[in-house]
Amino acid sequence: MEAIFKKKIEMKRTVLYAVTAVTAMTMVFAACKDKNSNNNSIEVEAKNVIDGNGYIVKVKAYVLNSDEYLLTSTDYVNNGFKMTLPEVPSECLISATLMFPKILVRDKNAKVLDVDFFAYDNEDWNVGDFYLEDPITDYEACYYYADRNFTVKGNAKGRKYDCTFKKGWNIVYERDVISTTKKPSGANFVWVYCGKFFRNNIIL
Repeated sequence: MEAIFKKKIEMKRTVLYAVTAVTAMTMVFAACKDKNSNNNSIEVEAKNVIDGNGYIVKVKAYVLNSDEYLLTSTDYVNNGFKMTLPEVPSECLISATLMFPKILVRDKNAKVLDVDFFAYDNEDWNVGDFYLEDPITDYEACYYYADRNFTVKGNAKGRKYDCTFKKGWNIVYERDVISTTKKPSGANFVWVYCGKFFRNNIIL
């Protein structure tokens, strides 16, 4: 991916660890929520999460660019969760040319961003995140929201892209040197929890 995309991935792994300013986050959420509708929503359901634990009580879905925007949240029950991702307004997205190699993005005005699923405990501390993965093929399935139809196809910087985005929610399947919107044949995706740090001498 592009350097800025790699930087964004690293940001995802650290940006919400010490989130305590709940009021500030609520204000950011409101800025996006006011313009949301359900026209381009998608339901996400995680069952039998691998490595899930009883310390998780809440799941929050964020899109991360230069700020963090809370899309929705839900309870974590019976080692899983279910939520509906709403439409994402344009101001919460970033240029597709920053997410993917510019030369491969057919519509340079397209905007897109992926969502992250974070775990929270009963004190509203971020204690990790969730990934949808296939442990056999090593693909990760990522939810992306696009503001229009566009494509990202070709090879750049050692990576192959075969993505056809539709306006609204899309799933991109990613592995080391491949990004595609075509589900890999035979892949079996499962939700995995990844704990981030120690709390009270317990690995979460």
